[in-house]
Amino acid sequence: MRQLASIKWPCQSVCNEAGRHMNLSAVSADYVIDLYDRYMRDPKSVDGSWKPYFDEMWGKASLVGGGSNFVTEVAAARLIDAYRQRGHLAAKLDPLELWKQPRPPELDPGYHGISGEALDDEISASLAYDVSPPTLRNLHARLNGIYAGSIGFDCAHVDNTAARNWIYAVAEGSIETIDNSMRGRAAEDIIRAHEFERFFNLRFVGKKRFGADGAEALIPWFEAVLARCAENGLRDIVIGGTARGRMNVLANVLKKPLTALLHDFKGGRPFPEDVKASGDVPYHFGHETERYFGDANVKLLYCHNPSHLEAINGVALGRVRARQDRFASREEGIRRVAGLLVHTDAAFAGQGVVCEVLQLSQIPAYETGGTIHVVINNQVGFTTDPKCGRTSIYCTDVARTIGAPVLHVNADDVDAVIRAAQIAADYRFRFHADIVVDLVCYRRFGHNELDEPTFTQPLMYRKIATHLPVRDQYLARVVAEGVMSQERAEEVAAGYFAELDSAYAALDGYRKNHVQSVDRESQSNSSATRQVTSDRDIQTGVSLDRLRTIGESLSVPPAGMSASEKIVKQLKERGDAIRSEKGIAWAFGEALALASLASDGFDVRFSGQDSPRGAFSQRHFVLIDNETGFPFEPFNLIQEEQGRCQIVGSPLSEYSVLGFEYGYSMDVDRCLVVWEAQFGDFANVAQVIFDQFIASGEDKWLDRSGLTVMLPHGLEGQGPDHSSGRIERFLQMCASENMTVANCSTPANLFHLLRRQASKLDRSPLIVFTTKSLLRNRFAVSRLGDFDHGTSFQEVIGTPADPAHNIRRVILCSGKIYYDLEARLAATRSVDVALVRIEQLYPFPENALQHELSRFPDASVIWCQEEPENMGAWSYIDRKIEAILRRIGNPCKWPHCVSRPPNASTAIGTNDEHIADQAKLTDMAIGLDEARDGYVLERLANSGREKRH
Repeated sequence: MRQLASIKWPCQSVCNEAGRHMNLSAVSADYVIDLYDRYMRDPKSVDGSWKPYFDEMWGKASLVGGGSNFVTEVAAARLIDAYRQRGHLAAKLDPLELWKQPRPPELDPGYHGISGEALDDEISASLAYDVSPPTLRNLHARLNGIYAGSIGFDCAHVDNTAARNWIYAVAEGSIETIDNSMRGRAAEDIIRAHEFERFFNLRFVGKKRFGADGAEALIPWFEAVLARCAENGLRDIVIGGTARGRMNVLANVLKKPLTALLHDFKGGRPFPEDVKASGDVPYHFGHETERYFGDANVKLLYCHNPSHLEAINGVALGRVRARQDRFASREEGIRRVAGLLVHTDAAFAGQGVVCEVLQLSQIPAYETGGTIHVVINNQVGFTTDPKCGRTSIYCTDVARTIGAPVLHVNADDVDAVIRAAQIAADYRFRFHADIVVDLVCYRRFGHNELDEPTFTQPLMYRKIATHLPVRDQYLARVVAEGVMSQERAEEVAAGYFAELDSAYAALDGYRKNHVQSVDRESQSNSSATRQVTSDRDIQTGVSLDRLRTIGESLSVPPAGMSASEKIVKQLKERGDAIRSEKGIAWAFGEALALASLASDGFDVRFSGQDSPRGAFSQRHFVLIDNETGFPFEPFNLIQEEQGRCQIVGSPLSEYSVLGFEYGYSMDVDRCLVVWEAQFGDFANVAQVIFDQFIASGEDKWLDRSGLTVMLPHGLEGQGPDHSSGRIERFLQMCASENMTVANCSTPANLFHLLRRQASKLDRSPLIVFTTKSLLRNRFAVSRLGDFDHGTSFQEVIGTPADPAHNIRRVILCSGKIYYDLEARLAATRSVDVALVRIEQLYPFPENALQHELSRFPDASVIWCQEEPENMGAWSYIDRKIEAILRRIGNPCKWPHCVSRPPNASTAIGTNDEHIADQAKLTDMAIGLDEARDGYVLERLANSGREKRH
């Protein structure tokens, strides 16, 4: 493959002469060329000292170029550079020819001072690239064919010089021939894609599917990119995509059985009858399969996808990374597994998560060795014109932020589409970096099949109405060139339509079995095949000898590390705790959980903003050498044979990172995957991931995840943005045991909870609200024996109070408010009030709580929370406690709530007010001031409850 010369080559000796003439250490070709260009236009526009140089060098430049004219050489060099940088703006990209982009003037030789007969002056061979005769006119024609054809090579912004030059070499070199057999297969792909959409338009008139009409070239693009990826050694490809064209891709690329696909689309139940799940609309479902490309067997996973555009991106790439991490080395994982993301134009430009995910692409803990992106560029977003949907020229310009090359391609030129696919696959293979293919197409029938697009895009759809489909265009071309006969084309069309008809006819009496309903990996974890094992049966305690050994290894700096005095002091305190009865604090209990899991052979991935050190400087799971800055990872130094621990400080992103960790958790076994928010308040930045994946992914798609989410939570006078992880919102999403929600009050219980989560056979997400103020509270510690073999997670922590002490009130609470209540009881020497902690809020520990409350059958029952009454767990827990009270015959028919009054924000903004309010709250709860409205809601509760019965 031969490339046009660098623009510096033909005039480098001239520049060297310039340096000597002007006594400069280095002079760039661009600088000299620019000066000379200005001099030729107006000699007075440059410093007079350059005139003798330019006059003297005229003759020398002729010798350098082998007799060529210096002016022509300079023009040729600048023209090459102009086409490389700006040629894509002149490319014929729009199939509808509606996009009117001014042709850059730099692409005209006249811009560089050459016109008329001078265009026929010969240029040096190093610039001419075998054009014959070697003139600027012929070079211009050649450049125009390369850079202003059906592919726009948009790569001048690529920072990697080798990668950028490789793109130029591919563009300017001998174009790899797309052989007739490949073109014949592409023609058949286009026919099938077209017939698929035609069939659905006939059989399901007006039913929404977001078809590929107008973007049928997506199918041969997929075939070409997957074949080339397989040729490059990839054996596992994860695809994340949009609804546009999805069903066509499922049928014609992933080869999903047509009867199953039609069954879903017609409205049939997507799962077997014994699988209790809600399902989803058909164009959200994915599929997993294996296909051969040549001799290569390739696994293909098309991820399930919600309507929330681009939300799947981080999830898909998390699954890619998890599959790569199964290999012994990163190099092997990257060589074998890759991600492919399908976007649409308006979403790629408009959704912020796109930029977030792009920023992950070269971060060590998140990179996947390069992602291939394809943008289905409809040239409109629902009803929004591009001029109203973005500021940039291209919808793909956000990719410039990471220096990713973009190949803009006219989707009506199937050969160009195939070439772009091959270049993209090769680029990812060579440079392990992202690349984007901008497939410029159109929507033949509007946003979806129910839409009337002429209301808002009348000119576009007038053009589309008379525009020949890509199938007709490409068939005319391949038939004329003898690649395929007309008879063969008709045979393929008729055969595939008949195949679709046959599948449709088979729908009567069709029922999904387990193999057809879900992919193999989801099937193994589906609700129909769950292991019936109670979480209470999981043994999470660890022998004291092992705990001491592990704890000691975490209590000294690693060998060879220069640690700061403060770090040494904190580590020593942990060693003292493990060797004595001083008590295990929160961060150390958490560390023992992770380290003991690694010792048991589990892998651990713990990520979040500032998580390695801890946002509150409590953790220090990664230690930084005080002299060299080198990071030491104590969790990977516990013993010779152990699980791998990744302690990751994430970028300042919630949406993309949480999606990534959720995806990662789906494709790992014996691995605890944890994502921690810096503060629980910031979790709502990733609300889409919580709503569409974590809470409902299994119910919609049978997707299973064991992700743990840690949300620092608690009202501590830090204002409304550093107080609440929104317990109420997570509890509102709970149903069908879709996840566990916990609010631990002791380090030991958090230890057991994390170990239980890793050990569960029945995977589901865990949301745990973690403490902030208790991290250094000397009372909020656990005895070493609380971690011992035989101990386990306590869903409810009962009171040590003796029922014989005439307990008049039982206060139920969750989380850190317990310590405020306990301190107030101790200060007032109250012995007739019992505290009961509910550690697991969902699934609700009904039996355990009933057992505890039955010890005090005549006591009034209070629910106390520090959150406002309209937040926290109250509205969720209210009726559940009431049901228990009625079963045990407690005369208190319903619980009373003690909380802050309802409020729009989660907390007040001043610390002094917070302290005063917290004191009032605890007094109300233990019964010291029962008359203060807004804190004891007994009267409100009573008046409301009487109406119920």
